[in-house]
Amino acid sequence: MIKKVTKIKNSLEGNFKLSQGVDVEIYSSIQKFNKTDWVKLIPKESFFLSWDYLWTFEKLAAPNFRFQYVIVSENNRPVAAFYFQLIFLLESEISYILKPLASKLPKISIANEIRDWFVKCSIEKGFRLLVSGNNFISGEYGIGISPNAVVKEVFDAFADTVKLISKNDKRDGKISAILVKDYFENTAVTTADHLQKKRYHRFLVEPEMIVAIQPEWKKFNDYLQAFSKKYRNRANVVLKKTKSLNEIALNVVELEKVATEIYQLYKNVYDRAKFRLSILPANYFIEMKKAFPDTFHIYIYQMDGKVVAFRSEFLLSAQLEGHFIGLDYAVNELYPIYQRMLYDFIRDGIALGYQKVYLGRTAAVMKSTVGAVAHDLVCYLKYSNGIAGQIARPFIEYLKPSIGVIRNPFK
Repeated sequence: MIKKVTKIKNSLEGNFKLSQGVDVEIYSSIQKFNKTDWVKLIPKESFFLSWDYLWTFEKLAAPNFRFQYVIVSENNRPVAAFYFQLIFLLESEISYILKPLASKLPKISIANEIRDWFVKCSIEKGFRLLVSGNNFISGEYGIGISPNAVVKEVFDAFADTVKLISKNDKRDGKISAILVKDYFENTAVTTADHLQKKRYHRFLVEPEMIVAIQPEWKKFNDYLQAFSKKYRNRANVVLKKTKSLNEIALNVVELEKVATEIYQLYKNVYDRAKFRLSILPANYFIEMKKAFPDTFHIYIYQMDGKVVAFRSEFLLSAQLEGHFIGLDYAVNELYPIYQRMLYDFIRDGIALGYQKVYLGRTAAVMKSTVGAVAHDLVCYLKYSNGIAGQIARPFIEYLKPSIGVIRNPFK
């Protein structure tokens, strides 16, 4: 039963009763919550669920982005926080996603005419996707749970909250699907796997590639010496070929001067992505540097005075998180800039005393050659109507990782 409902431009705002003793607060801005309540539910290591990060990101939202923030209370005691991104996929993006799937939709259960109609309608009308987690960040950044909460009950409340949002939030039309991302395989079994009983489809995506920094690696050369001769020679070739690159750490003022070049390099990488839901706003890097000057770092690589690449990273409490990069692919064909940047992430991790360096999900084979190990990630998908549900299987197949042969460069 709904105790109190507020509609703001067809969004969902207010206090709601999910079941006996279980209530939720739902707002479209994190600023509408008591900050203390949110902070208490978010572990220190979950930076990308922190109040400060979410507020900064909210202010940068693209026009096709909305948010839903939720606090769940049990007997008036906050037990969990949910973070949702509500994405309205534009015609160009839904066309990019669905057209490769058109020939893969099941021919037995759906006639060719219906398949063609579905793709056509989806492209013309758009597609509203409710994402639990962060579309731009890999990892478990959709739910914060109190240590005293019962996990199964939290995910029951999560499923009920999604139903509530789907039924009542009509911004830009009905919600077409729900995506829950990205749970590590070893934690999913005891957490998000509960959603399978709520008709969420479980599937693997590309793994997170993580380098475990060994205690004996006091310097970057110690790391290289741990390689087998074959991979140490390869690393030395990369470092030699990119010796002419000038790597520069940027402050806000310096970043503003090259913001246009950096954003174009980012778009070069974005345009090659297999699956993309939304592009970063042009001022993303500048605003992150302003908001988190000691946590967020960005480096450019110059060759003959021209910016040909950049990399960015977050220095978090538990790990160094490799963030977005950008490349001039024509230059990268001549010089192994991408490999150089991977080594530089690891160099930073060693120098700063981190135990783990997160290198993201793409290019798993390449990242394994620098010592990264694949950690499986699980997502969950639920469609809001029967016709849309017919593409669940081919859509999941489309996203299924094709990793290749993972290497081990160490002795």
